[in-house]
Amino acid sequence: MTALIKTPPIKFDINLDISRFLRITGIIIVGIISICILQDFLEAKRSQYSFNFSESLLFKSVWVLFLPILAVLYFMINRYKIWNWKKMLQAVLLAMLSHLFMLPILSYVFSTLFFNNQYDIYKFLSYSLSHDLFKLLVVYVGFVSGFSYLNYSKNEAIHLEEVQLQNEIEVEFLLIKNGKSIEKVCIREIILIEASKPYISIQTAEKNFLYAETLKSIYHQLDKETFVQIHRSRIVNIESVKAYHSRLNGDYDVLLKSGEKIRLSRTFVEGFKKCLNSSTRSGV
Repeated sequence: MTALIKTPPIKFDINLDISRFLRITGIIIVGIISICILQDFLEAKRSQYSFNFSESLLFKSVWVLFLPILAVLYFMINRYKIWNWKKMLQAVLLAMLSHLFMLPILSYVFSTLFFNNQYDIYKFLSYSLSHDLFKLLVVYVGFVSGFSYLNYSKNEAIHLEEVQLQNEIEVEFLLIKNGKSIEKVCIREIILIEASKPYISIQTAEKNFLYAETLKSIYHQLDKETFVQIHRSRIVNIESVKAYHSRLNGDYDVLLKSGEKIRLSRTFVEGFKKCLNSSTRSGV
C-alpha cells in the first residue's frame, strides 16, 4: 500500500469563536433588557404608579451576568468536550451557583455607586431565588445541552470525514482468497470490476476473481485517473479501453483491448470522457 494519507489536525480558533459569540449574545441580552424595562414601564402606567427607570434597570442586572458566564461555558464546552449528562449537570449547577452568588454582590455595588439607597444582599438574593431561578435553569440547561449536542455532532462529522479519507487510500495490490490460497493481484493489472452480489468480480488478463467487497468501497481505493465507473455495477481500467461507439440513445459501447464489449451508461459518459481526455496514454 502507498503511504497513509495524513490529515491535518482540526483546530478551532477559540478567540474568534468567543468574540463572535459575545457580540451575538450581547445584542440578545440588550434586547431582552430593553423589552423587560418596557414591560415595567407599561405595568407602571397600567397600575398608575410612578416608573423608576434606574430601579428597573438594576433589577434587570440578572441578564447582564449571563454574558460572561455563558462565555465561560462556551469555552469549557469547546475545550473540555462536555458531552455526557454528568458533566452537563455539573456545568449547569456551577453556572447557576456562580450567577446567584455574583448577582446580589453586583447589585449591591451598583446600588451603592449609582443610587441613593443600598439594597441588602440577602434581600436581593431572596428576590433572585423567587423571581429568577427558573430563568437561570432554562437558559443554562438549554445552552449547555444545545451547544454540547452541536459540538458533539460537529466532532462526529469530523471523525466521519477522517474515516472516509482513510478509506480512500490508494492501494497497489489486493490480497484475494482463491480456494485455500491467497493471491496478490496488482491493481494496474485489473481490466474490469463488476458487481456480482454478494461479491465483486475482478477481471485481469489471466483470470477472474471473486472478492468480498462492495463496488463502492473498492472504488474509493482506486486511482481515479486510471479507473472510471461506466455503469452502476461496472468499473473499467481506462488503459484497457480501445474505443467507444455511440448507441445513438445516450449510451455507448466500450470496446476493450481484449476484444470484450461492455456498456457505458449515459449517466457516466461525462466522467468517462473526462478521464479519457485527461490521460496521455496512446492507443486509446
